[in-house]
Amino acid sequence: MKVLVIGSGGRENCLAWKISKYSKKINLFAIPGNPGMEEIGECLNIGTGPENFKNIVDFVEEREIG
Repeated sequence: MKVLVIGSGGRENCLAWKISKYSKKINLFAIPGNPGMEEIGECLNIGTGPENFKNIVDFVEEREIG
């Protein structure tokens, strides 16, 4: 399963950490992520503002996250 977490704060970090403990079969991605998230998944330097919505959608479609 592929999961995308959007955000870089403590709540998102906690969510990503908990998801990563659920199963070894989860591929975790974070946009933009933070150093703690880099240890458990792939962080991408894509902004999260409305102007970057298409970039996020393109990434989700390319990686077949869903």
